[in-house]
Amino acid sequence: AAGAVNITQPMANPRSDAPLTITSGTDVNVNATIDGRDSNAASPSGTVTMTAGQNINVNQDIVTEDSALTLAAQTGAITVGGGKGLFAGSGPISLTSASTLSVPLLSTVGALNIQSTAGAVNVGTPIDDTTGAVTINAATAVNVNQPITNIKTGNNLAITAGTDINVNAQIDGRDGTAAGGAIAVTAGTDLRLFDNIVTNDGAINLTAISGSVFLAPVSQDANLLLLAPPKQVRAGSAPITIVSGGDFSTGAPPPQPVPDP
Repeated sequence: AAGAVNITQPMANPRSDAPLTITSGTDVNVNATIDGRDSNAASPSGTVTMTAGQNINVNQDIVTEDSALTLAAQTGAITVGGGKGLFAGSGPISLTSASTLSVPLLSTVGALNIQSTAGAVNVGTPIDDTTGAVTINAATAVNVNQPITNIKTGNNLAITAGTDINVNAQIDGRDGTAAGGAIAVTAGTDLRLFDNIVTNDGAINLTAISGSVFLAPVSQDANLLLLAPPKQVRAGSAPITIVSGGDFSTGAPPPQPVPDP
């Protein structure tokens, strides 16, 4: 449609040969459930692909049965209403917006790709153990505000930002079902660790291209500069690589014995 597409009645595409593709010149508004599940759990549903010239507003669940779910807001935002989510079984989920993108409630054991082409990405919902390989890209900042634990199942995590990356919640691969999930975090400017990064024998690569890697970042609260306690980067038997375009310091020596993250 040249204008908006408004989904006001439930839609179902349980057959794998019945993909659902929606293209809008302006907004796509999902006001009714899209659900590809049926009684034959062994058969994947059709894929779901939505492309909006401006915004995608998801006000009801979108569900596929082990098939790809792709949303792209070319010049606007992707917004998912409270309590609503995106569910793809073992299918990959891909979200691309021009505006800042807040990670919504979602579930897949397939790959997860999240991208903002002109804004930031805020991880405001946990990315859990069973999620497949995760790739997060932002034109500006990435703020990890909720835990990311997909590496517990041996899947990799890659985060790239044009400016800063702030790790405000733990990225943790311990106590999972598989070893070896690797982490690569690349910031265009500064990389600040306000929480720990831990893998189960998975390589860790931390890079600040034109800024610094801060393991003991400074934050500001009520006009006071606060030095955070140093955070830990642990990779078991795997290598750790830290590249800092500016100064780098590990911070003050930790207490002995070193506590678990």
